[in-house]
Amino acid sequence: MTLNYSHLDVDRSIEATGETHLFENRLYEQICYKHNIDYLTITNRLRLENRFLNDLDKNTTLNRIRYQLGASVNLNKSLFVLINDEVFANLESKVFTENRFYTALGIHISKFNNIELGYLNQKINGAFINRLQVVINIKTNRYKA
Repeated sequence: MTLNYSHLDVDRSIEATGETHLFENRLYEQICYKHNIDYLTITNRLRLENRFLNDLDKNTTLNRIRYQLGASVNLNKSLFVLINDEVFANLESKVFTENRFYTALGIHISKFNNIELGYLNQKINGAFINRLQVVINIKTNRYKA
């Protein structure tokens, strides 16, 4: 379980609004569950987000639910493949406006660190964004609960 607060400067350059910045304060609560089936690790994440948007001319409050289903497979001791899909559901108008599909090839650097080279396909309000990305994961809590 996680409780988080974030202050964000959201990139709006993909929209035709002429504005490039949207400042957001975000609270979210989430539950994550992971289980293994033989060599396959399945992950589930359910997140409730409370978004407080500060545009230049108005302030807006939005709420949404995000659900992510993912799977990973270790190819050997060093390499792994990761795939996940995340659906966004707004609690106001236009319920399903966003979806994120991600797949990556990763390298375990150590027991606590890995690097991923991945592809992200993001659908936002009918627009498709395709990105290649490099992710560095560092596990700071090295104790098992």
